[in-house]
Amino acid sequence: MRVHEPPEDDRFESLGNVVLTPHVAGSTHRSQELSAQMVVQTVLQAARGELPHGLVNPEVWDHRRRA
Repeated sequence: MRVHEPPEDDRFESLGNVVLTPHVAGSTHRSQELSAQMVVQTVLQAARGELPHGLVNPEVWDHRRRA
């Protein structure tokens, strides 16, 4: 399935409870700072051998390569 962005139809534009913004609307200095902090925390968790928060495929964690 191929996804087109923005959607090629107007299904969201006709809804009164939806505000459409470009992707950069959420890119504030604070959101960038928080994203960087989350990346660092996740890397540190993995380095300590802890299951990283938000791991998409945790079933492979026990099969990871170790240095």
